[in-house]
Amino acid sequence: MNLMNETRTFVVWFARLNKVCLKTRPFWTLFVIGATVVSNVAKLLAFLLPLKVVLLAGSDGVPRYFAFFIDSADKDGWIIGLTLGAIVSYILHLSLEALTKRMSLKGGKLVLQNANALSVAGNQERIAQKYYGQVTGLTAEGLLLFLMLLVISIINTGLVLKLLALALIWLMITIIWLSTGKEFNPSWIENNAKLYISVVTSTLFLAGFLLIIHPYIVGGGPNLLLSLVSIVLLKRSSKASYSLIYGSISLRSDRAQVDPLMFRSGKITRKELPTRNALQDLFQKPQREALVRAHLPEKYATYQVDVKWEDQSIRGLYSFKIVATPANGGEQEFLRLNVVSYRNKHLFEREEHLFKYISRESLNAPELVTSFKVEEFFCKIVEYVTGVTFTLPQWRKSALSVLKKQWMVRPPKQLVQDYKLSHQMMWRRFNAEFFERARIAVETEEEQLALDHFINGLNITLKRLSKMPLYIANSEMRASNTISHKSEMDREGLIFWGRWQIVPLGYYLPRLETIKSTLDEVISGSHTSLEDVLWVNNLAKIEQAIIGQNYKKAILLIMKSEKAVKGVEKK
Repeated sequence: MNLMNETRTFVVWFARLNKVCLKTRPFWTLFVIGATVVSNVAKLLAFLLPLKVVLLAGSDGVPRYFAFFIDSADKDGWIIGLTLGAIVSYILHLSLEALTKRMSLKGGKLVLQNANALSVAGNQERIAQKYYGQVTGLTAEGLLLFLMLLVISIINTGLVLKLLALALIWLMITIIWLSTGKEFNPSWIENNAKLYISVVTSTLFLAGFLLIIHPYIVGGGPNLLLSLVSIVLLKRSSKASYSLIYGSISLRSDRAQVDPLMFRSGKITRKELPTRNALQDLFQKPQREALVRAHLPEKYATYQVDVKWEDQSIRGLYSFKIVATPANGGEQEFLRLNVVSYRNKHLFEREEHLFKYISRESLNAPELVTSFKVEEFFCKIVEYVTGVTFTLPQWRKSALSVLKKQWMVRPPKQLVQDYKLSHQMMWRRFNAEFFERARIAVETEEEQLALDHFINGLNITLKRLSKMPLYIANSEMRASNTISHKSEMDREGLIFWGRWQIVPLGYYLPRLETIKSTLDEVISGSHTSLEDVLWVNNLAKIEQAIIGQNYKKAILLIMKSEKAVKGVEKK
């Protein structure tokens, strides 16, 4: 990151924001900025004046640092006046703060109306008020910082010059440090901006404080009152600097949303993720082939390697097909490179945890060839066998075979315990409050009776559900995630297992027209019945319908479930 370029860009953009605010409502904007500055000055006086009252009232006579403007005969009057001044200052601060908030709401609305004819965001008036308040607030904070530094420089010019030199040193350190970061691999400062700004501003205040008290330690020193004023102003300047820097960063990060709300020329844009840009840089064809060649086992040293992009429907996963051709022209081998960003690293970690307890072979998952890291991307190369995922017709023929293989594998007790630490089991997620959400879609007496009966019998449902056999399900159970071995067509398996779950049998069923007539073969050996499996699947559909706010669908499924239960009871 180039701090100077970013700062220059922000200053130009921020000036444009102020210009549009002033152009749309000049008096209004100037008043808000001025009132904010006066409010902050009043708050500062409300803190500073009581200190003077305490120093004056607690001293015999008039201290020497007050003597140049307070006569001993007028001491009591000054105490009363300063006390009243502190109270009035605080009331003024509160009044102006409330007034600027109300005016920011109106000002933001006016700027928004001038910038757009169409709505561009939900609750856009509140959002516009927020950004209008940020712009005017940052401008006011900058003016306040300038005024306070000006006052301090009048009191102690050398102090301001020394602090500016120290700030320049911090700036150079920051520029060098930020230059080490990349868009997809931010530096420590970018990841911890709030903490870093706090450290810098606190260091400047501490240095200023030491410079102020140093003359008193070595003997002598300027007017004590002026030193106290300098310390108070320095502390407020430190806070203003923090607010100015961090507020600018916060506003800059929202630029994609600010521009359409504030500028007539601003358009709604899609914000590009840093990982997407980084992927483009690191995994172009020449780069990815060099990466793969560098990390493949020694066996492939003489092979020609072609790495091809594959469109992927699995969220958070990028895939490449590796075609390895022997130098002597033998049979090609296929491998698959799966890549996730640091944001989705947990998917690989979940997969690794699963295969600590279950062998890949038992789930017909492809064997792992190697794994490595490139910048902030995590990569795995697995066997790809045929090099082609299933088509939809192939999937329809093999889906139940894939499902049967999963149902045959019972999750180990320790794996189930690990899963329960971070996930609620199905029977733990269900409660009356959850199903009551669907009541808004009830329109007939039959629907009402079905929902009431379902909720009243929930304890029996949950008890029955908790006794169902568990299995390891893959929520990415789809054609594009399935592959088979050439010579063993009974070994169809899922490639990626980053989103596995432990659920009752029946939770996931393929969408096949012949599902009921062909499930018997899959169920055999699973110690459960077809009715139980279909019942669990219906409950899963009810859950998904309610989560998706498809309440009418949920009611119909509940009625179907109630009829199925009554049918089983009659048998």
